[in-house]
Amino acid sequence: MLSKCVGRMKDIRHWFYLPNGDKSIWHAVLIDETIVYKHLKFDTLDAFVAAHYEAEEMDFVSNDPWEDCDTNVYGEWKPLSVMRDSRIRP
Repeated sequence: MLSKCVGRMKDIRHWFYLPNGDKSIWHAVLIDETIVYKHLKFDTLDAFVAAHYEAEEMDFVSNDPWEDCDTNVYGEWKPLSVMRDSRIRP
């Protein structure tokens, strides 16, 4: 479903602020339905976001990874939730 919302070979990022005020950003690429970050591969946004928090030793769980992740659309970062919702047809 993810590639249907954003397309294949798209940039995806997840970011948050660390307790010290620094921003932690993971830039990944969506290849078909797999999110690839460095040498890591994830089948879901949940797994990608959870791994990012775990890598930074943050005790946090995302309520909505679609809201927490962005994709680059014509040079502008947009929440994946916006892309998903714009693809929904009644």
